[in-house]
Amino acid sequence: MAVGTATIGVYRRAVRWDPAGRATVLPLPEGADGTDGTIVVNNRGDVLGQTAYGRDTRGVRWNWFGQVTSFGPGSEAKALNRRGTVVGRLGQRATRWDRDVSVQLPSESFSSAYDVNDSGWVAGSTGMRAALWDVENRITELPALPGQNLSAALMINESGIAIGLSGRFPVRWISGEVIQLPPLPGHFSASAIAVDRAGVVVGSSRDAQGNPTAVMWR
Repeated sequence: MAVGTATIGVYRRAVRWDPAGRATVLPLPEGADGTDGTIVVNNRGDVLGQTAYGRDTRGVRWNWFGQVTSFGPGSEAKALNRRGTVVGRLGQRATRWDRDVSVQLPSESFSSAYDVNDSGWVAGSTGMRAALWDVENRITELPALPGQNLSAALMINESGIAIGLSGRFPVRWISGEVIQLPPLPGHFSASAIAVDRAGVVVGSSRDAQGNPTAVMWR
């Protein structure tokens, strides 16, 4: 199953392709102009994205039957797991939606949620620091690299290992310990894209001219 967008008229629309390659244009909520932002899909066929209302965007989810649910003004939907749990942001707070019921995740300042694993653990940030929320919505702030103040956890695997950024450096957090993921020798920068169940991270390393090379950190 694949998802993406197609331009229909002057607006982009969310599209889902089934295993046979048949395309379905997903309906818009009432009042929406088109689809805006990243489109993701889980194993059940639930599709997550953003819809545009003029200059405003709202997080939405389509179920397998194409029924659409909007998460309301000021919402941003970032990720969903196999169970259909959605995480993102509502207003200035990281938010989890279970069965379309929103729960703002506790934090002392502005926060965002970027990923959720199938166990319900959430990766994100609070203020300027990376954070995880467990299945009971309890928050744990993650350490940054020495000398770095800004960090964010962008992805979490089924083992609870998270990856993200500390300053401009890609990092991996294992049992609360932060580990920098270095670029290749002679390269200028690196980025982490995904982490598997065993904690192996894939991403890219760039030389001084910005040319990328695929890398793996074990």
